Amino acid sequence: MTQNKIKIDGVGFSERIFLGQELNTLLRQRPNTRYLLTIKRNLIYDFLESRKNKKVLFRNTLSKQAEPPAVLDTLLVAESKRNMINYLYNKGYFKSEISHSIKVNKSRKAKISYSVRPGLRSQVDSLIFHCVDTAVYKLLQSSRENSFLKPGSPIDNFLFQSEKTRITDLMQENGYAEFNPIYIDNLELDTFNNKNSIHITIFTPAGKNQHARYYTGNIEIIPDYNPQEKRLFARSSMDSILFANSPSKNSIRNKVLLEKIHPRPGNLFNKSDIDQTYLDLAGLNFYKFINIDSRIDSSGSNRINHSIFLSPHKKWSYDFGTDLNYTTVRTTGRNLFGISGFYYLKNRNTFGGGEIFDFKIEAGAELNFLDTFGLNSITISYLNSLTLPSFRDLTGSVFLARKLLSPLYPIPKKPNTHTSLVFLVDYINLNSIFSYVSLSSSIKYDFQINKRKRLTLNTFEINYYTPLTISGDFNRILESNPFLKASFTGKRLFTSFLFSSAQYVYQARKSRIWENTSIFTLDLSGAEAALINTTGRLFNSDFSVDSLRNIEFSKFIKIEGETRWYYHPGAKNTIAMRTGAGIALPYGKSKGIPYIKQFFLGGPQSMRAWGIREPGPGKDTISRDIDQRGNFYSAGDIKLEANIEWRFDLAWIFKGALFADAGNVWLLPDETKAASQFTRDFYKQIGFGAGLGLRMDLSFFIFRLDWGFKLRNTYPDEKGNYWIPYGSYDTPLSQMVKKSNLHLALNYPF
Repeated sequence: MTQNKIKIDGVGFSERIFLGQELNTLLRQRPNTRYLLTIKRNLIYDFLESRKNKKVLFRNTLSKQAEPPAVLDTLLVAESKRNMINYLYNKGYFKSEISHSIKVNKSRKAKISYSVRPGLRSQVDSLIFHCVDTAVYKLLQSSRENSFLKPGSPIDNFLFQSEKTRITDLMQENGYAEFNPIYIDNLELDTFNNKNSIHITIFTPAGKNQHARYYTGNIEIIPDYNPQEKRLFARSSMDSILFANSPSKNSIRNKVLLEKIHPRPGNLFNKSDIDQTYLDLAGLNFYKFINIDSRIDSSGSNRINHSIFLSPHKKWSYDFGTDLNYTTVRTTGRNLFGISGFYYLKNRNTFGGGEIFDFKIEAGAELNFLDTFGLNSITISYLNSLTLPSFRDLTGSVFLARKLLSPLYPIPKKPNTHTSLVFLVDYINLNSIFSYVSLSSSIKYDFQINKRKRLTLNTFEINYYTPLTISGDFNRILESNPFLKASFTGKRLFTSFLFSSAQYVYQARKSRIWENTSIFTLDLSGAEAALINTTGRLFNSDFSVDSLRNIEFSKFIKIEGETRWYYHPGAKNTIAMRTGAGIALPYGKSKGIPYIKQFFLGGPQSMRAWGIREPGPGKDTISRDIDQRGNFYSAGDIKLEANIEWRFDLAWIFKGALFADAGNVWLLPDETKAASQFTRDFYKQIGFGAGLGLRMDLSFFIFRLDWGFKLRNTYPDEKGNYWIPYGSYDTPLSQMVKKSNLHLALNYPF
């Protein structure tokens, strides 16, 4: 048997794709697969069988890849049809029809074709709950709008399982601590008068006419619990919660822990309060073990007592490591190898309130072994951060946002988030080109709005940037490109006292074959300086803070968005897609966007046929003309990018990929080179590349090697052609190598 084919008729395109994917997983008779996409695995099996009593090198390895020949079995074909009919019935296709045919050619190879007509999918006309417990019945009625089986929904057994989970959660959030799905009867369908009425019956415990409802009893917290040690605890009470404190100086203050405990004695039992308590305690990053023991009061009352056992980590911890990487292969033939190392130190519960102090220093270098054996670049990064265990509106920004957005979106007074104070120093030195240092401080918040929405907010940020050295070669490039010079040179101060940046991440509900994520980012700098200038000019027309001690206050707004889609046509295949766009606009007296804040493309995470910062801007040929140790400088104010990648399994831990990337960056229309600007014919300047990749899945991370080939440049050649005419060369393969880039990286690019 060499092929299975499923043909689906009578449904729409998207439904046909979905059903085809689902039904394919139910087939019992399957053809042999291939090893490394080429060798049939049954041939490996035949080879080993023919040498049973002989020595074969790597027999154990080969046997793992071998498969017995897939011999046609009509019983398995019939079982496959039954599986598909049962699946369609559970999805609401009650009148589906499935037939099959088998074709055997002269070489006795069989092909099986299944013809599927699902018919119309039945939908819910009405939903009816049944329960002798009137309190439970009223609760179900009050929440019926949230049902997965509301009128208009398909009659789907999988939705019924989701409905059982919803009902169970609803009950446990309203005091019914002992309720579980066994009290929900099987789905009952009534088709009287061609109307599909869904009946859901809730049983009561044996011998009872109602479910027991519970309230929270005693809550006791043991903050320094060690099951292997017997300790004396000093008991105290705060807000009706008992604390069993040990003499340890490493404990978090009771007041801080109290903020993370959501149930309260006397309140109705709510399982979500217990779950949220666990998440909030774990979010402190202080306890290695958290155990919440909930038990019904032994006195026979309808109360549940909670004992919370907390085992802390050591106060100090550290980590260090090194990394090696191969950065790129350029048309110049230079090969750059990178080495980096870091040291990380963490102090938990720094001031007794659950604060975490982090210290990290990281240094790296790029080495050019094949050309002068010299250093290509040096980077040094120093990070300090202090994370507070709860929300602290240190700048009043969230208070102001709450007032302004209250008519549109209610912001809670105490969002469930941490407050991080960060200080960072970066030193970058591209040998024989330029070096600069950047210092920044910020206050960050991370809001988990719900399971699928997340907001990261910087409300206060000061970033100081200054170039240290500029080489003669690079200075000549700057002199030939006034805009690059203006955006690169000069000391700059980025200020955002009330609002610096926000990133919103939305992850759509996953289906069995589709998932997608959208990311939107907004950056703002210099609003305070612009406000001070405007106010100062009311009294002095020449007033300005922009030239304070030769430091320019950068004023710009930057907006960026991207969406990622993942299509899973099979367990061993994924098609990943990404589209992104961004624009940065200066305002006030700022004439351009600083170089370090502009968009750029190319490299292992972007357009892989190009080096980092190689494409663009526009149709400018700067990247073709530069020959500076493999470094490019292209950046822009507008970005467009699209990527698609087919990921598939090969063998063992190895995975393969075929990909295509497209995009470019442009400068805003201004006093810049016309070739760099965004114009009406921007679409002609879209670069396009494709390639293949090899990955090693090492569980904790993916080791990735991607080889990308340029197919269409962002600029035209001497004949005005953007597409690269490989066929016109005597040795097109060598030209492809010269027009390609090899990237080594960790994990997937998106």
